[in-house]
Amino acid sequence: MSQIYQNRSGKKVYNWSVLAQIGSIKGRFTLGTKSKQQARKLKVQIDNLELQSRVNPDKAEEYQRVFFDVIGQSNKWLEMKLAADPYFFDVFKECIDNKVSMGVITERTVETYMDTLTNLKQVFKKSFKLSQFNQQQYDKFANYLNEYGYATASRNMKLRCLRSMISWCVGRYINNINIQFNIKNPKETIPRFLYPNEFDKVMQQLPSTSVMGYYFRIYRGTGLRRSEVFTTELLDNKQGRYWLLVNGKGGKQRTVELHPDLLDDWYQLKANPVQVKSITTAWYRACKRADVKARLHDLRHTFAFTQIAMGRPNYELQGLMGHSSFKTTERYLKYDKEMFMDLLDDKQKLIGVNQPIYT
Repeated sequence: MSQIYQNRSGKKVYNWSVLAQIGSIKGRFTLGTKSKQQARKLKVQIDNLELQSRVNPDKAEEYQRVFFDVIGQSNKWLEMKLAADPYFFDVFKECIDNKVSMGVITERTVETYMDTLTNLKQVFKKSFKLSQFNQQQYDKFANYLNEYGYATASRNMKLRCLRSMISWCVGRYINNINIQFNIKNPKETIPRFLYPNEFDKVMQQLPSTSVMGYYFRIYRGTGLRRSEVFTTELLDNKQGRYWLLVNGKGGKQRTVELHPDLLDDWYQLKANPVQVKSITTAWYRACKRADVKARLHDLRHTFAFTQIAMGRPNYELQGLMGHSSFKTTERYLKYDKEMFMDLLDDKQKLIGVNQPIYT
């Protein structure tokens, strides 16, 4: 329980102070000139904040901020936070945790925030003080998303997460925002894909005991989205051909043919489940060692362009990719299939589907 102290400054009016502990903050704080009734009301509020900070220690920092608002010293709270100048990555994670605890974001949005944090770590390598984040670094992150061929929607979503985090810091760690967020969308470029020799270089970087190779080959050979691989079911073998039932984006189902050479990979990844995040991490680490700039999602692009090179009809490609709108598929159809013929070599067996080549 908090304790209040008084020093008379006039008739029925006193200068009050309070001894309180809210989370890690403990001390004697000035309440200013108040009547006894006003001071007692403040004590009730402070006692409640003390109790709540003990019951919900994860929210102690939020109660601390409210405490300084109650005693009329909001500026002191901000001064304390500014003096702390925490690390950028830590603040980003704190922002996510706060939004989760407040129930203001969905599980899907949490995943987007975590993906954005992973991308930031890939760009900046080492964490830095929040006060050091500036326009140059924001632009660097935006350019990274452009360079790695993120679709406009994905790119904008990640930048929105970053902007939301910076805005969340205002009043907590920073006074204002000195960053211009209106970055122009880049000109559309051809989606990144991997040539067979690039993919081989990445695969050679995996430890001999790693199960990630099963996942990477399946992604490249089926065009599945990252999380879709965990939803697949193997359908009955029909005339020596294998099909996967995929529970895709938006709860929509589709079938994708599985090349016989990939059948063992599918069984292996089903027998060795891993976290989605660990797949992405393993891919980026292998790419870095192989000196290949590519995202895990680029294996999906590789599959699409391989199908184009094979002469796959447009309507079939839309179905294989699980695109609800043909406009999404059109991004792959703007280019002549001759551009991708180098994808079809002897190692095509690991990429291609067991279909005739259309002419």
